[in-house]
Amino acid sequence: MPLWPPLRPPHPPEVPGEGQGEGEVLIVDSAGRRRVATAAAARELEGLRSELARFFPAGLGLGGIAWINWVDGVRIGFENGEVAHVRPSGNADELRVYTVADTPERAEALAAWGVAEPDGWLRRLERGA
Repeated sequence: MPLWPPLRPPHPPEVPGEGQGEGEVLIVDSAGRRRVATAAAARELEGLRSELARFFPAGLGLGGIAWINWVDGVRIGFENGEVAHVRPSGNADELRVYTVADTPERAEALAAWGVAEPDGWLRRLERGA
């Protein structure tokens, strides 16, 4: 299953997070080196963050997207501390969905919504809708 463009990592894959100054985007490269993104890289990453945000409605209580990590699939960290993780299966032609939350029940609910048919966030991402 091809990844919808906002799920594909920028080249080279970088991990955006919060920078030290107002409006700065911090990048952690694949070697773990941290640096502030150039203006062009920051715009690209902020565009990806904005595009992805439309798939996670405010009613879920996640807050905005705080960070994105493209190591082992795509991890999306939210302002409330929860995480949605999508990655290709290592042994099947499918995507796997993982979640992290404060309680097992909340993590299960987020995962269930992620794979819900026809409008869970995984299907919405697949359609680009």
